[in-house]
Amino acid sequence: MKATPTILALMTALAVGSASAATTNTTAGQIITNQATATFTDPTSTTGAAATPIVSNKVETVVLPKPSFDIQYADGSVDDTTATTPAATYDKTGVLPGATVTTAYVVVNTGNVNGYVVNIASDSTGGVAPQNVAYYLDANNDGLPDSTTPITSVTLNADDPATPADEGVVRLLQVITVSSSAPTGAQYSASPAGSAPSGSVSVKDSTNTTTAYPYGALTESQANPGNSNGDLQYTRVKVFTPTLTAGPYDADPATPGQQAPTSTVVVPPSATTVIDPNNPTSAPGTPSSPSDPTQPGYTDPAVASATGSTAITVSGNVQTAYPPADADALPDVVKFKNSVTTPSGSPADTVNLFPLDPTKNVGDVGYGLPYGTNNADGSFTLPDGTIVKFLNPDGSAATLVTSPVDSKKYPVVTVPAGGGTVGYITQVTYPDSNSLADPTPITVVVGVDSGNDYNLVADGSTTNRILPPALQFGDSNGTQTPPTANAAAAPTETVTPGAAVSSGTPTAGVSTDASAVFPMDIANPGEYADTYTLSGTVSVPLADGTTQMVSVKYVTAAGAELPKNSAGQYITPVVDANTEYKVYAVVDIPAPAKLTLPGAPLLVSQTATSNYSNITLTDTNDRILVGAIGGITVNKYQAVGTAPTLNASGQATKSALPGETVYYAIVASNSYNASVKNFVLSDALSNTTDNKTNVYSFSTFKGASVTLTGFPAAAKVMYRVNGAGNFSTTVPAAGSVTSGVEVAIDTDGNGVLEPTTNDVFPSGATITLNIQATVK
Repeated sequence: MKATPTILALMTALAVGSASAATTNTTAGQIITNQATATFTDPTSTTGAAATPIVSNKVETVVLPKPSFDIQYADGSVDDTTATTPAATYDKTGVLPGATVTTAYVVVNTGNVNGYVVNIASDSTGGVAPQNVAYYLDANNDGLPDSTTPITSVTLNADDPATPADEGVVRLLQVITVSSSAPTGAQYSASPAGSAPSGSVSVKDSTNTTTAYPYGALTESQANPGNSNGDLQYTRVKVFTPTLTAGPYDADPATPGQQAPTSTVVVPPSATTVIDPNNPTSAPGTPSSPSDPTQPGYTDPAVASATGSTAITVSGNVQTAYPPADADALPDVVKFKNSVTTPSGSPADTVNLFPLDPTKNVGDVGYGLPYGTNNADGSFTLPDGTIVKFLNPDGSAATLVTSPVDSKKYPVVTVPAGGGTVGYITQVTYPDSNSLADPTPITVVVGVDSGNDYNLVADGSTTNRILPPALQFGDSNGTQTPPTANAAAAPTETVTPGAAVSSGTPTAGVSTDASAVFPMDIANPGEYADTYTLSGTVSVPLADGTTQMVSVKYVTAAGAELPKNSAGQYITPVVDANTEYKVYAVVDIPAPAKLTLPGAPLLVSQTATSNYSNITLTDTNDRILVGAIGGITVNKYQAVGTAPTLNASGQATKSALPGETVYYAIVASNSYNASVKNFVLSDALSNTTDNKTNVYSFSTFKGASVTLTGFPAAAKVMYRVNGAGNFSTTVPAAGSVTSGVEVAIDTDGNGVLEPTTNDVFPSGATITLNIQATVK
């Protein structure tokens, strides 16, 4: 626009808020007449009367058309702007898709043509044209269209200089309708651009002659020479760019921004954690120790209280959950508290919630798009089977809104106008981790998408991670990479009771001592560190028929015992995630342990319990064979005329006269660490040359008796004489024995001799057969 004095005056008037004013010009076609008149005193008059005036001829001047117009910002802002640098008050930001933007203009007749027609069209030179621009009259200047019918031209009157009214201004509204599919951050520009067609002004002079005075067509730029940008006056629309901050748990939603938790939770131990054997680091909700490590966070009480709650830590925009195990194989659940924040002054926003692909980063193709299967109930099933469901802060179902992008229902939260922080719950359901051999971290990236843009792309994200626990316990597999234990192994160790127990470096496979050694693996394929409580027992039958419960001792590779709690259970050092700890289970077998046969080994029962995750596993496959020690001894003692002493003196040679009675004592002892079957104690002739001097060849049997030591009280002695018939409880009568006496014991006293089952010679027992015979 060329800054003529007239236009400058107009601009000044607009700037101070007065109505826009047309330029005052004599209207085209106006006939200006001019006729001279002479008046004087009549020289012939004696009284000095005026003479008749003398009138000249009349001349007429026709005012020619001077067409011109200008379209201006209605608030007086300087025009001749560009599509990217509009007047400040016409630069509209934060416009939502589908909204309308209305700006006011005035079309001013700066020429003198009355009824001057100016065509109005939208111009977007140098910018992006909106899809819909329309113009409406606003004669009463109320900012609202006078009708619903858009216009494409206006008719301007010329301002009559003879009247105070401003006839040369028409008020105009430009209405831009932003597409509902306008992308975030899009910018659209439009300016009303005027063009006036050529025309003519017809004038009838005083002679009644009509003459047409033509004028040419004008564009706005031509009408206002000296402009740089076509004398246009742009309105720019900047589509709203949502500013969303997706965050973790907000400790104080009433305070602007995301506030870190003021509380702390107990987290799994690390290598530097001081472990109290009587109170090792355990999940929230269980007794804590001053040495327990803690981090800012909160607890999700989704796990049964008996196993503790889930600790969730907050660090920046990442939350990490350390769930303990549970006793079932059902899917596990962790509920994260998340938040979304809009800055102060933001419009109300209905924010879509959905998971994102955790493998993609900002800038990757497809980043920010919904991930997984939308189940239309506020939940999404991810490719690995994890189900992510969004809930209101109180745990109720989230509101669902159908997206115009894909016509699917999405859970939403609403942030009120003015900005603020609103919370929600991200519920993550995943396969039971303690049923898996080697679980992996579960990462759920939550995207928040403003409902004030058309697309379905996250405007912010936050990360929720779950570190599942796992445990393997069993015999060592000989390798620690990957961390696995051989729970199916069934090694057998043979021990020698009564020998020394092992000490120093534990070594498996040694059978000459009294200790069974089993190398064990505690494998932690889970995703957080833990310590483990170990215990084990072996029920050891003793040779005397009783049993002794022996506890398993756990030692390091150097032979040092692990720390124990007050209950005698052992506590391991911290075993890091995805690592393995090797420990040796040592069983010291007591000296009186009973011999075990290969088909009936002693079974070692071991239990490992992770102190934080609360997983309990057992190993019952390890076997112990107790080797044989001791033997059967038979000693014979004698004396003449009286019972013998059971020592060396009783074994010395004696002399007797015919008719004297020799007293014999035959003592059989079982020092084996097991009962002996089919035991018969005999004092009889043999098929050897000894028969020539045998007692029964030169003496007469007088009597026999048996003394039992170490047998049950109900045990019965059974005899057989002369090698014939069955055993019975009948004591041999005097003179009845001619070739020998055999003794067997009915150990259980049921009257039936069962030498291979119930009637055995107990370990540690003795049988003393007393015989009296008179020398012939």
